[in-house]
Amino acid sequence: MDTPEPPLATTEPPWSSLADRSVAADPEPGLRPAGFWRRALALLVDAGVCWLLLTLGDLLTAMLARWELVARAFDYTFVLVMPAAYVVLLHGTTGQTLGKMLAGARVVGLSGAPIGYPRALARYAAWFLSALPLLVGFLVAAARSDKRALHDVVAGTRVIRVR
Repeated sequence: MDTPEPPLATTEPPWSSLADRSVAADPEPGLRPAGFWRRALALLVDAGVCWLLLTLGDLLTAMLARWELVARAFDYTFVLVMPAAYVVLLHGTTGQTLGKMLAGARVVGLSGAPIGYPRALARYAAWFLSALPLLVGFLVAAARSDKRALHDVVAGTRVIRVR
């Protein structure tokens, strides 16, 4: 007598939680999307913060100028790591960079939950998709009713208003 085989266990790939595509795009009650200009203000402030951090890196690089190869390696590493660390650590921890705190905005998942570090990193990487084609990915936020930019759509996040 043949016994039926047990059904195969289906497991979702680890990246499936990044997009949360099964969650409805309708916002939860009370979670209003941050508008285009609010997000633009936050981006401008964050660009200033990153500029200050990179200027600090230049000063540290100048202190290492005696060892040219070390100074160059430090400079390249600092330029690549510092902006990513700023954005990913703050979004993963609080959902807000300094610019978003000032503008009254927060990054959350589609359900309104905090995004954590993996999704913050995915959002940061997807940010370059928004920037590459002449910043069109950012302008998507102005056209969509839910105000999500291309990198938000890719990472399964949204930016909401906070008081």
